[in-house]
Amino acid sequence: MNICNNYIPKRLFRLADVTRGLVTSARFAAANQQVERVQEERNELEESDPFLKNEIKKYNTGKRWLARMMGQDPDNFSQKDVDEAIAYLLPSSLFAKDARPVLKHPYELFPKTKESLFDSNNRPLSSAFYTGKPKFYDLTYQVWELKEKLDTNTAITAEDSPAPSNEDKVMQWMKQYQLEQKLNEKLNEKLYDMIMFRLKKLSQHERANEIKGFLQQYQVPTSSGSTEQLKDVEIYDGVARAMGYRKTSIAEVIVRPGEGHIMVNDKKFLDYFYLRNDREQIMYPLLLTESLSKFNIEANAIGGGSTGKSGAIRLGISRAIAALCPEHFDVLNQHQLLTRDYRQKERKKPGRKKARRAFQWVKR
Repeated sequence: MNICNNYIPKRLFRLADVTRGLVTSARFAAANQQVERVQEERNELEESDPFLKNEIKKYNTGKRWLARMMGQDPDNFSQKDVDEAIAYLLPSSLFAKDARPVLKHPYELFPKTKESLFDSNNRPLSSAFYTGKPKFYDLTYQVWELKEKLDTNTAITAEDSPAPSNEDKVMQWMKQYQLEQKLNEKLNEKLYDMIMFRLKKLSQHERANEIKGFLQQYQVPTSSGSTEQLKDVEIYDGVARAMGYRKTSIAEVIVRPGEGHIMVNDKKFLDYFYLRNDREQIMYPLLLTESLSKFNIEANAIGGGSTGKSGAIRLGISRAIAALCPEHFDVLNQHQLLTRDYRQKERKKPGRKKARRAFQWVKR
């Protein structure tokens, strides 16, 4: 069988094509990293805020040192590499996100405001700048100004109220934490109730349709409640941490995939709870979702008695399972296992033996 010396198998051609593609992809990635690095340096030079400029300088210095510790090229050390290096050098199992070690760009930690707070003469543009909550008081003044225009039959311009959205959704007013995120300012309950009262009163005006776009800025579409009920649940590496409350008891519940072990205050829950009702309370969400042998549960409960602790643990388990497995949310919510029970023991009344139990009456 004669074989030509110039014959090259097809698989070698395919290998050459793959190698050429890998080299091209590597060059393209290197070019992108170089462009990002130049853009970061340009942002650092163009930054006028001395605080942010100093923080950017510290961030770049820390990133270079971290790259050298990991034995990599500092110029091609991306943010993803930074996160992986910190997770390797400083491992942490803390669930609180603000307690974990991080190294982020100052623009992520200190987001820049869209509008400038000062004019060319370094004077604050907002009249409420020195109140500590300028956006809140500017909103209050804007509501008062719109109400005055509606009462005096003054025309509403596009600057006063943007065009409303045409989506046919049922809207509700923002919660306190949602309004704080929009204004980027911390509000107490008194200030939140004050601004909500004024916005609702403005929405009841006979000419409220003319400012519908302004009111929609502080409204959100109604949902099934998953965002509100599970907003405090934290998930990290497939492990969920949730808090439960019942009467005066507070429970911290950690749910992770496992074989069905349940520990309460470092004891097996069968040894910790002797009453059958308390055991059923804890097992109820697991039986309802058919996941009795799918999760390992660790609970730490303080305050109250056995009934309060079991109820708090049940709420924490339900919320953690709903966050880990969204397909179980509707079942748990339908049985009201995701809603906190605010009922408390009724206080004893004077002249009575208990809350309503009267003393035994003797005629003579």
